[in-house]
Amino acid sequence: MADWPIVFLDNMTLVRDRIAIITASKGNVTIATFITTIKFMQQGIKGINETTTRAAAVKVWAKKMGVKIRDVYWTLGEYDGVLIFDATNDEAASAMLLHLGNMGNVHTTTCRAYTAVEMDKILAKTHVD
Repeated sequence: MADWPIVFLDNMTLVRDRIAIITASKGNVTIATFITTIKFMQQGIKGINETTTRAAAVKVWAKKMGVKIRDVYWTLGEYDGVLIFDATNDEAASAMLLHLGNMGNVHTTTCRAYTAVEMDKILAKTHVD
């Protein structure tokens, strides 16, 4: 997966940093955005000097799993970091997070994130007559 370009979908709706993959047999595949909070585990704290190197490695192998890490932030407060990433499906996101957790450096909590356009589509489905 290369960097995803700006594209227009659904009657000229601008979508940045994600692309609908179009295949003749399957139609549009939506790219889902996820936000993950991170807490360092003991092993991650012991190796804190390698945290940026590990983050760069995560970006490389996540890409091979169908996941694009958009941003990594180290934070102050309740969480030690935040990942923002796009995945082609829930299975790719889950596999990437399981692999990350299996490394033993961090504990993660993840939620699905929606843009305003995506939320409007969801809200439209709540109005059932």
